[in-house]
Amino acid sequence: VVQVRGGPYSVGTVTWTVNGTATNPVFIRGPASGARITFANNSDIDFQGTYGILENVDVPRLTFSGGSTTHHLAVRHSQIHDHPGTGSMTRVSSDSSNIVIWDNEIDNNGVIPSSSDHHGINIGARVDRVWIVDNHIHHNSGDGLQFCHSCAAGEGPSNIFVGRNRMHNDEENAMDFKGFNGPIVVSQNVIYGYRTGEYSGNGDAIRINDEGQQGDIWVIYNEIYDSRMGINPSGAAAQTHLIGNVIHNINGPAVSWDADVVVNNTIYDISGDAIRGGEAQNNIITNVSGDAIGSEVTDCRNNLITDGVLAVSCTNGQSDDPLLLIDSENRVLGIGDNSPAIDSGVLEHPVYTMFENAFGLNIRVDYNGVPRPQGNGWDIGAHEFRSDGDARTPSPPTNLMISEM
Repeated sequence: VVQVRGGPYSVGTVTWTVNGTATNPVFIRGPASGARITFANNSDIDFQGTYGILENVDVPRLTFSGGSTTHHLAVRHSQIHDHPGTGSMTRVSSDSSNIVIWDNEIDNNGVIPSSSDHHGINIGARVDRVWIVDNHIHHNSGDGLQFCHSCAAGEGPSNIFVGRNRMHNDEENAMDFKGFNGPIVVSQNVIYGYRTGEYSGNGDAIRINDEGQQGDIWVIYNEIYDSRMGINPSGAAAQTHLIGNVIHNINGPAVSWDADVVVNNTIYDISGDAIRGGEAQNNIITNVSGDAIGSEVTDCRNNLITDGVLAVSCTNGQSDDPLLLIDSENRVLGIGDNSPAIDSGVLEHPVYTMFENAFGLNIRVDYNGVPRPQGNGWDIGAHEFRSDGDARTPSPPTNLMISEM
């Protein structure tokens, strides 16, 4: 364990190489409480080696470097912000693997608006197994997270999990998936505040791009709101599975063209189209000014649609008030006990078995983690009604203490 205090330290570009093992990892850390160790704005840390954890630091730029000799590294409980140069502020360089970016604030890379991209996190070529979890990513003058721009065919990242992050107000997208081999899982993130940029960006909260070779991507149980566009897979080569998301207060399409599966989502308050393409099943669509179901939708059934144009015919659908339970911030908590969505969905779409076969995990749950079904059938939308009336996710505990570490 190497602990450093104080700062700001002006180090320029410095390489920190660790040679830990699974049973004896190396820690480089600032203080566990109080002010983090800080580095001046000319400082770039290249973190490389094996089995190391960097924590409690305040730094302008961090790169997991070293190629294939870099694996099993993590950065956590840190802030990476305000880098004065161009490019990405947190970069996972080519050929590295088993990287964890957990519980950090990654923000203000570049000035908004800017004609140059300054991304929060960038994932390079042939990177394998990365977890990006529980971070606060915001106000970067590019993408919050970008994958592998201009990667050669088959050289994109593989096995990436992006979960439980709060992402907002970047100049381009929260996430821009360019080339990737997959699979990619994007789960339980809260994403908001994306608008058309002065220099670039169309206000897509999640952009599954039309560049390079792509594999499977699963976008599940996220909340996306207050943006020009929700999820945009237009032109993407990826197999795109959109399950259990809550998408609302969008100024353009909630789900644009070329999605493959759009199942059990709740989509409301959309100034434009709701679902433009893919299999559209078990979705709640309400207060939509454009197409509820677009012309490229291939299999439309068991949706609860109260507004919008049906460009294709749908089967076993309903048109009635879904009785969404909405809080004071216009965020849906669940459905009421007389909702027509209850027990009205397709019993189980095959995509749930596909996920379990791929990852060994059962995601037959709703947005709040309630197992499906609760009654005689699956409910339509992102939420399953509970007979005990508890539709809300419990508040996180506070004032927790860990002793005898």
